[in-house]
Amino acid sequence: SVSDCGWGILFGRNAQEACDLALIARRAAEACETPFMNVQDGFLTTHLIESVMLPERELVAEYLGKPDDLIDTPTPAQAMLYGPKRRRVPAIWDVDLPLLSGSVQNQDAYMQATAGQRPYFFDHIEAITDTCLAEYAGLTGRSYQRVATFKLEDADYVIVGMGSMIVQAECVADYLRETRKLKVGVVNDKMPFMPNGAEVSPDFFDIVVTDPAGTHTLFGPPNGKVSTA
Repeated sequence: SVSDCGWGILFGRNAQEACDLALIARRAAEACETPFMNVQDGFLTTHLIESVMLPERELVAEYLGKPDDLIDTPTPAQAMLYGPKRRRVPAIWDVDLPLLSGSVQNQDAYMQATAGQRPYFFDHIEAITDTCLAEYAGLTGRSYQRVATFKLEDADYVIVGMGSMIVQAECVADYLRETRKLKVGVVNDKMPFMPNGAEVSPDFFDIVVTDPAGTHTLFGPPNGKVSTA
């Protein structure tokens, strides 16, 4: 129900990823000025007992910084608004620099304004998120990608999914390779619902198996890019 709301979405497959992606989502949201959701499977992730390495307070402070830190403005569009430097969390309510926020708009005006924002604010989300992921990996050694793959190099069959099912999907891929001699790989769509083209042609695979629970027909299937590469 939220796939088309324009927010970035990070989907963790286990408790460790849900923990780490919470920090990454905040860092990315502050940098690109677009809200982010940190998503995990209810019950299948939230109610399991798992070992988690919680980030130390010092790590959180180093990675997130302070709201009033001055940072390099990350995009040209933001530079037009703030100049070459800006607060990490911009001060929206500033009597010295007044602006209008949350104005009432009819549907047609809102649609046109949102479409007009895309090249200035939305097109930078993927690159900014990649930077945030890389910086977190440098501090923790835990590396995440927007789209993660498992044994995809020689795969003839691919399981595409997100969330907690990826843990089982990778086990299934190993089992089928060992017992059935089937070359199965897994694609973990960790950042679903974001506009990005596929890097591998669908002709490369004999069959692609997607997770039915991850398809929301009303709002556009998150794995749609797989079949329209």
